[in-house]
Amino acid sequence: MTSNKQRTAFIIAAFATSLAISIVSPAKPGGDIEHIIVSHSSGEFAGWPANEGCWAWGDEILAGYTVGRYKDRGTLHSIDPEGPEQLCFSRSLDGGRTWARETSVDARAFRKPAEGESRAPGVPANIDFQSDTFALKLRYDRFHLSMNRGKSWSGPRALPAFGDPSLVARSNYIITGRDSALVFLTSSPVVAPGRRGRSFVAAMRDGGRHFEFISWIGSDPGEGLPEREWPAFSTMPAAVQIAPGHFVCALRQRVNKRKWTDIYESKDNARTWRHISVLEKGAANPAAMVHLGGGKLAAVYGWRNKPYGIRAKISTDAGRTWGGENILRKDGRTWDLGYPRTVLRADGAVVVLYYFTTEERPEQHIAATIWNPGIE
Repeated sequence: MTSNKQRTAFIIAAFATSLAISIVSPAKPGGDIEHIIVSHSSGEFAGWPANEGCWAWGDEILAGYTVGRYKDRGTLHSIDPEGPEQLCFSRSLDGGRTWARETSVDARAFRKPAEGESRAPGVPANIDFQSDTFALKLRYDRFHLSMNRGKSWSGPRALPAFGDPSLVARSNYIITGRDSALVFLTSSPVVAPGRRGRSFVAAMRDGGRHFEFISWIGSDPGEGLPEREWPAFSTMPAAVQIAPGHFVCALRQRVNKRKWTDIYESKDNARTWRHISVLEKGAANPAAMVHLGGGKLAAVYGWRNKPYGIRAKISTDAGRTWGGENILRKDGRTWDLGYPRTVLRADGAVVVLYYFTTEERPEQHIAATIWNPGIE
């Protein structure tokens, strides 16, 4: 690829067709990057892929995100709180180079059981988590299963309360067997919904018929703090498996106005965790992690300070230390961006999904960056 080379491709989305521009430029300090529009429409806000999930089967990638009516609200998110809200999915069949929106459903309905349906209907028999068509979606206190790569979903089914009725789940899981997985969740106590939170690991067994609390990840940052020091939370876990029994997890941390990302490690199948590093300070955004092989990790996060954009760091020792910042983008129009998901391609490139806003496209839209980290 040559620097600054441009190409155009048409991305077909439900209800809209948008022109996708791909720009190749060098990342700093190493590797090439290519930016692609996944979904953009005039008058539409599209955001928060970290909340709705991302799945990959080889070169096939599926990304979920929230869509609403665009409304510039200054220091608030640019989504009209009075407008309809949709849960949308876009799919790529070529490793993230082209995308099509194919599914759009009422987001609120997707989170609730159907009329007359039990809150926890039975899980279908013979679910195979290790199938190359399987996907698990977790959101709030529900989960959905798909056996056709997200073309349709069964559910919703209820997650257990784990002793706290306010769960804020997102789709972070690691498959451990034919019908089992570790799921990484966040609990928000009823005494402080949205202002307190702590992350933990649970085991999902028998295809979702049984769950077991395994461990908290780190301490409760709000324990003992007076309300005037809230919000205080440790949330949005992003975990990867390094080796059998060895996991590394990034946590979005906040105490009052201090915001940072901590890295934790477990070497005993997620039963205990220890803090090993601080990834960054001040991003005000969850990190997404991807295992590059051996002890190599990449972590990506939105940067909500000027210059607004997307940044990444690389670790070669399983998260104990991190290299310098790779600035993947610095052309964001406002702070309202980020919430990335990451996928590793077979060729070693990392596909980063996130929401973004630029002067050219002021509406928040879903974008992808294909990044070659440039490490052996």
